[in-house]
Amino acid sequence: MNLRHYFEAALRRAPHALALVDSEVRWSYSDLAYEVRCVTAGLQAEELQPGDRVMVLLRNCRENVVIFWVCQWLGLVYVPVSHHFALNDISYCIQDAEPQALFFDGASEARVHALAQQNVLPKRVYTVGIRATAPFKSFAHLRMALGHPCSQLHDSCDDAIALMFYSSAACGAPKGIPRSHLNEVSATMAHIIQNHYALGESTLALSGFYHTMGLRMLLAMTFLNGKLVLAPDDSAETHATLLAQERISCLYSFPCVYHDLLTKVHLYDVRTVKRIAYAGDTMSTELTRRCLAQFTPDSFVNHFGSSEIYTYTTCPWVAHKPCCAGRAGINTQLRLVAPAHSAATQPHDEVPPGEIGELIVKLSSPEAFKGYWNRPDLTRRAIRQGWYFTGNLVRVDAEGDLWIVGRVDDMLISAGEKVYPCGVEAVLRKHSKVKDVVVIGVADARVGKLLVAFVVPTDSSLTIGDLAQHCVASPALADFKRPAKFVLLDHIPRQGCKVLQSELVRLC
Repeated sequence: MNLRHYFEAALRRAPHALALVDSEVRWSYSDLAYEVRCVTAGLQAEELQPGDRVMVLLRNCRENVVIFWVCQWLGLVYVPVSHHFALNDISYCIQDAEPQALFFDGASEARVHALAQQNVLPKRVYTVGIRATAPFKSFAHLRMALGHPCSQLHDSCDDAIALMFYSSAACGAPKGIPRSHLNEVSATMAHIIQNHYALGESTLALSGFYHTMGLRMLLAMTFLNGKLVLAPDDSAETHATLLAQERISCLYSFPCVYHDLLTKVHLYDVRTVKRIAYAGDTMSTELTRRCLAQFTPDSFVNHFGSSEIYTYTTCPWVAHKPCCAGRAGINTQLRLVAPAHSAATQPHDEVPPGEIGELIVKLSSPEAFKGYWNRPDLTRRAIRQGWYFTGNLVRVDAEGDLWIVGRVDDMLISAGEKVYPCGVEAVLRKHSKVKDVVVIGVADARVGKLLVAFVVPTDSSLTIGDLAQHCVASPALADFKRPAKFVLLDHIPRQGCKVLQSELVRLC
């Protein structure tokens, strides 16, 4: 279960198949392997050792893909960090992971230079796509080993760490999530099966490689000799153009990305897109309907999971049950236990049928991590008696399907009543003029938590009165669940897929 072996298998199976498209650059698997060998030789000359961490602060680009595979060839740990992270978060990640090398591009240049002033950077720092100034070197410097043979490659065992994500926490520092070769191979195989992929698929990278969704598609395409297309920017126009030009067959991203994409794809021929999937948030019934109408996919899957354990559940029947999270993935065993804000709940504290409970996942899944990096406190809280406590509140319907209700930490007490913001958001998403919504509780002297809904409208005609009336008319919202206040915004402040609640409170 070594990731390098899967790359080598793809290379032997179809060396001339198109592997990577990055603007005008089009690499076959043979071309990609050649680039990886060159940079592998260059990085070996820098005397890194198996197990050393290599941090990347990069957008999706071909150099990023090469660095990922170089890490797998040399037994290094690939550590992708979001280029959207704030300076303090990047500084924390560097000090926590202690990387032996760091790569960055223009999107992170100012913050890296600021970190140089703080003396927190590793000894080896390389620029990608921008000019290198001392003491930094350029990515091209590593390719100067061109023609020099690689020395012995490292044959990692399946439980060796292949990569480490850093996930934004609701509060506090980002969490390091180490993932082994076994974890990544198992998660990728499960993704291929659960989304009905076949040899020769093609996809557009709609998520950064610092996110499990982005990296999953990189690996899935490699395992299947597929084509990975990188976009030069994040605009819906660019994405729609590439879908048509490259005859993309499968997509996987956040609901908000599909929302933006649908504003443009009707102008293009995207009939080749036959397998679509989403994760990271609930897709509204209206957006589900629009995706079905535009793409007419053969497969449409809601994937519910996390960086820690890739798959909790999948729902391949969202066309018939929009918003549904479905059932356990092929490697997964689940339970619902009594929700608690502390580590008091144990795996045997299951809730009776029909009640809302916290979702927990058995760690026997080969997709499951073993614990957080340098955070035994978080590990003890999240892992109990061989089960991972996800923090997600769910219910099971009469057919055995799961529905996300909210998160344990998000449950609010307003005037003595329990309110789950996810349920309120689901109602507001059904309004045809709502593009995005987040509901939070704001401290209030009288009721404890005052419900405030932050809404991004599809157009300027939506009013606060429209939203209030929509909530009153909904049979799903008791009066105590209706937001006391609505705030209209141009966008919801996020860091990655995490909502920045502190920013929303300020906007109140």
